[in-house]
Amino acid sequence: MKMVAWLAQHARPGVSWDRLALQAFDEDMPVPSEGIRRAFTRQIDKTRLPGGIALDSAPGTDRETWAVEAAETVTATGATMFRPLARIARIDSAVQSLLAAHAPWPPQEYADLDRRTDTDRTPAEITQMAVAAIIDPENYLPGSTIADVLAALLPEGQLSPMASFLEFSDLDATELTAAEWLGKNMAGSILEELRAAIAAADIAELRQAYRAAQACTRRTGELLNSVEAEIGAGTLGDACRAWVSAAAFGLPRIMLLVTARDRKPHEFAISAALLLWTNRMVSRLRSAFPGGFTALDEPLRQMVEGLSLAVLTGEDA
Repeated sequence: MKMVAWLAQHARPGVSWDRLALQAFDEDMPVPSEGIRRAFTRQIDKTRLPGGIALDSAPGTDRETWAVEAAETVTATGATMFRPLARIARIDSAVQSLLAAHAPWPPQEYADLDRRTDTDRTPAEITQMAVAAIIDPENYLPGSTIADVLAALLPEGQLSPMASFLEFSDLDATELTAAEWLGKNMAGSILEELRAAIAAADIAELRQAYRAAQACTRRTGELLNSVEAEIGAGTLGDACRAWVSAAAFGLPRIMLLVTARDRKPHEFAISAALLLWTNRMVSRLRSAFPGGFTALDEPLRQMVEGLSLAVLTGEDA
């Protein structure tokens, strides 16, 4: 009866059942498990590349062919995959100026973890690589690709130990980099991976990830405000250091860029799916490369906790 009364209050023309299910889930209503799982999955299904291009291959087109065609189509539109919000771009620039004036960056312990050299990839090349890797990671996710794509998410000149790990780590038995190993052990496209993560999660896990996504958005907003306050005061404080450290370790930077835009239940659902999938991805990497995370574990944990991505570390959100 509680759910019936809620629907009577909120259902109206033009509002889809999926959006209603997510709103009810957001308000802790007793939504049937299959209904909420379907609502989560359909948000993933609606995901589009720049230009409104679908990630799933067209009927009769194999994934590898579609990856190339979609990458070329997106690039032809002039769209780029990784344009941050103007507010974030302004903060990136201001923080880099503060670092140049007040502190050497990166710290030596970060610099020692970064083995990459600068690349001269253009935004169009990065976009084309990213689209192909998202659609067909098995064939288009070599270490240099994911490293270049991850680096494109960072402020200009920022080092990335995580990108270096993905590009250069190798598994002795197979001589694969971490990124190549992931590509060959994925269910298919990134969308299929997200769907699989939703299907594998029980309702408690979906709710934990959903609340973690909301916490990420809240913490991201707090971090943005704190960094801007330090910039205004001309001081290089804890918020600015957290900002650049998040960039250095990749995953927190990605979630910061994503959750800075989240405001509604369907947006939290997409971020929750991303968190669930990232948790699976990190678990796979830890299993396949037990020694590869040793140097990254503590700084990565600090950054994860700093952005409230507790689902990645198995802690309560």
